[in-house]
Amino acid sequence: MADGPGEISPELAGTPGYVRTAPELAARIAAGETIEDVLVEGVLDLRTIQPAVAVRFERCRFELPPDVRGARLPGLEFHRCYLPGLRASNLRVRGDLRLSRCEVEEVDLRDAAVEGSVWLDATRVERGVVRADRIRIGGALFARRLRLNHELRLRGARIEGDADFSGAQLVNPGGFALEGTALRVGGSLLGGTSGSGPGRERFTTRGILALSGAKVGGDVLLHSAVLASPQRAAIADGPWNPASPDVDPWPALTADRIQVDGDFEVSDGSEVTGTVRLADARVGGSVRFAGALVEFPRGSVEPSHDCAIRLDGAEIGRLDATSLRVPSGELRMTAVVARGDVELSRVALTHPGRDAVSARRASIGGNLVLRDATVQGSLRFPATTVAGSVDLRGTAVSDPEFRGRTSFSVDLSGARVGGDVRCAADAYHPFRADGGVDVSQASVAGRVEFDGAELGSLSRHEVVLDARGVRADEMRLVFGATAEGRTLLRGAQCRAFVDSPVLWANPRGVALEDFRYETLPDEDLHDRSRIRERIHRLGTNPTGYWPESYDQLAGVLSREGLEREAGLVLFAKQSRRYRELSLNSWVSFGVRLWSWAQRAMTGYGYRPGRAFGWAVVLVALFLAAAFVPPAAVRFTLLGLGSVLGLAFVSSVLTATGRRFAGSLAPRPVAHADRPLLERPPVREEEEPDEILEGAADVDAYLDTEDFVAARGVLSALDDLAALLGYERPEWEELERGSWWRRAKAGVRKAVTSEELTTRLVKVERALEVATLDRQQAEVDVRSAEAVGRLLASLQEVPQACVRAGSIMLVKYPGEHGPVVLSRTLSQLEIAAFERFPEIQSKPRQALEALATAVVSLQEDEPLS
Repeated sequence: MADGPGEISPELAGTPGYVRTAPELAARIAAGETIEDVLVEGVLDLRTIQPAVAVRFERCRFELPPDVRGARLPGLEFHRCYLPGLRASNLRVRGDLRLSRCEVEEVDLRDAAVEGSVWLDATRVERGVVRADRIRIGGALFARRLRLNHELRLRGARIEGDADFSGAQLVNPGGFALEGTALRVGGSLLGGTSGSGPGRERFTTRGILALSGAKVGGDVLLHSAVLASPQRAAIADGPWNPASPDVDPWPALTADRIQVDGDFEVSDGSEVTGTVRLADARVGGSVRFAGALVEFPRGSVEPSHDCAIRLDGAEIGRLDATSLRVPSGELRMTAVVARGDVELSRVALTHPGRDAVSARRASIGGNLVLRDATVQGSLRFPATTVAGSVDLRGTAVSDPEFRGRTSFSVDLSGARVGGDVRCAADAYHPFRADGGVDVSQASVAGRVEFDGAELGSLSRHEVVLDARGVRADEMRLVFGATAEGRTLLRGAQCRAFVDSPVLWANPRGVALEDFRYETLPDEDLHDRSRIRERIHRLGTNPTGYWPESYDQLAGVLSREGLEREAGLVLFAKQSRRYRELSLNSWVSFGVRLWSWAQRAMTGYGYRPGRAFGWAVVLVALFLAAAFVPPAAVRFTLLGLGSVLGLAFVSSVLTATGRRFAGSLAPRPVAHADRPLLERPPVREEEEPDEILEGAADVDAYLDTEDFVAARGVLSALDDLAALLGYERPEWEELERGSWWRRAKAGVRKAVTSEELTTRLVKVERALEVATLDRQQAEVDVRSAEAVGRLLASLQEVPQACVRAGSIMLVKYPGEHGPVVLSRTLSQLEIAAFERFPEIQSKPRQALEALATAVVSLQEDEPLS
């Protein structure tokens, strides 16, 4: 028997039954016969035949295309046949439609309906188009090892099962290889390899694979696929125009607005030349490019000719691009929403002088991991929200994009991060950013870490780290090395600050204006040589004199009980202050003289022993003036004593005023919020107070899905509870969607019931002032600050009902803006909340529901 499509068996070729006319074959088909080894003359018209069994052809050749348009057949099968075409539009098949190992010139299956499956396995379509627009397939579509030298059209098709293109080769350079716009697949769309070993065949397209608007109930799996879009025309170079057809003019895969219930994968050795577009896609599972190679020929106009992968506006479960290679092009993820992690570890991205990764305004529900990567170009994540951590350890970023104001290799400006930002060295490689890092205005709940980092800067901007306005729990600027460039910490705030000599050795200095921190956890503050070294760093900082930096260091030492060391710092501050004044004053000699007098007589108020010594000297002078006989000497001593006494009194008064002003409470550090599910760290030298019985509720209902905003409210609520005399919650129960937390906090052992009452009154007064806009009179500063932080954290939450012990705060939208109400709960109302916790879930009706609950409790109490 012959094996090729349409090759008749040698023993039958040339026999009288070898050639058959179409009419006589139609009669045999009606009788249910299988047609084998026949050359069919004329047009085989099956539109009027209604056979009882499936129509089957084996090793047949047709002179003209069979006509089955509108036919109704139990089944239709062609096996190893040659067909100049197949006219099958509006065909109705109750079983399967098979074209297996056939050679066909073109196929028309538009508007056909097949209740079974469609088989195109190992079929070759040499010249024409396979038109299957709007086809309905009740089973699966099998097109494994299909060879097509033109376009496969599945626009608007509906396939209830899988669509399997494993090993298929779809070649249509300059056009669509597969046009599947609005395709519906109930199962999975498969484009992997067929077979195994050296003889395996990879799914290959040369032309555009178009799946825009498609819906897939399972997965889209393109493993080890080869996707290329070799355009015949040159890439257009013109200005950026989002509506222009030249945007992404070289797409290999377009799947805009696709909806996939499972995973979408172009991975595991897939090779793509051209853009992979998933703009506004909805993927329930993961999007995977792990182990893939995606390359886009570089154009001359940015950004329309640079995008290798475009995920703008997509909503996905997670992104796994581990070991992705992009020899040329950009990974673009503007406004993408990922419910899980974004994993980009060990990627190799090459896009020098432009953005290698752009994820502006992205929202990531897990971690952003970009470890041990090699990147040429910029990494941009401005205004991105990450619920977990940002991990860039061991990554090297070079050749950043140069812009008018910035040239940073890594841009995390305005990001909101629920965990840590780790731009540090790992066990094998340092983190390196040749253009520096921008984390300005970022809010980080954990630490901002640069341990072992090697930061550079471009010559025009000369900034290695821009951390202006950062809010973090801890900042670790333990650089491994830096190029010449400034470190900007203006307005940054953190709880703990860790630095290294490398930070201060940079000749461009550190901008410290309004930089605030609370502790120096890695510093031995009892070692005066270390304190003097820090004073020297502040005094030689090339960026200038920043009084706040001295105050911050002195405040840290004072909180640790090191008053003498704090005095060293403040002494150095005043010395530097007068030195700076003398440089910019026309009476510089007088300024230096006044500085010398204060330093010598009172040590600027921080050396009281000197004042005592000078007092003794002045007394001795006046006594000598009174008892020394010569009048000339007496008047000389009296004049000298008067001048020195006047200078002494002025110095003492100035020092006393300075010390009094310095004793005022410093501004609190509004550092970023702590993680929701972790208790705040307790300093090692402080033993936590023992918890007594009589715990209070610290509950909150927050009508928001914003992870960071919710964490801010809960942290501020815990701070308010701590001010009232309660411990941090010993246990808590969290529910997401709208955030609902129920927690218990015990009373500190050291806090008496009388002190609890006093603290409660202070907080009540602060709430009254803050929520009713009354003129502030005598309000406890700490209470006002705690209430202020809580109200500020609620700004981004439309509705909320929070409780800390007997204090309740309610917020809901009103006709003229947000309504904020506070209330002190009675014991009966607290009991009502214990019994009916759902009262908090409707803030607008909370007070009315509370009154109803109290009445219900009173009715349930037995009469005495």
